[in-house]
Amino acid sequence: CDPSPPGERELNGELLQEIDHEFVPNEGCATFMIVDPAGDGKEGCDWAVLKIKVKPNFGNLSLSDCYIVDMVSMPITHAEAISTIVDMYMRGDYVNQLGIEDDRSTTHIHVVKALKEKGRRLSEDNKNLVLLKHRGRAKDNRIASAIQWPLCNSKLYISKRVSSAYRSK
Repeated sequence: CDPSPPGERELNGELLQEIDHEFVPNEGCATFMIVDPAGDGKEGCDWAVLKIKVKPNFGNLSLSDCYIVDMVSMPITHAEAISTIVDMYMRGDYVNQLGIEDDRSTTHIHVVKALKEKGRRLSEDNKNLVLLKHRGRAKDNRIASAIQWPLCNSKLYISKRVSSAYRSK
């Protein structure tokens, strides 16, 4: 779609396809949650929490359809973030895997404890919890490289159930 080097890419939000939630597939999908605490770790930093369904497509170059079905992105405290993550995890679909960008904090420990109190067991050993490492890559480059291909190839959708404030970001 864009031959520019990753550091110079700009994502075109107009390519993100809105879809009525009833048309988001359930059968054959895997559901993932991604947690990204942005900022310097101080209270009230921006957090992004997403729930994404992936419908594998083994034909057509193995391009999977990706559906953003739930999202929160705003400045909140660490305690509010834990509550938001747990609420989203418990809401709706079975979550196959929870990925938390968590190099230095204890967020994953608090999330695991809170979900255990609700009868859910997450761990790296069970492979349903993944600690995501940025490995020194800049955030903009990580985001662009992860969604550029599905976005530019009409494989990235966002449910109209997601708040319009987030759909427009």
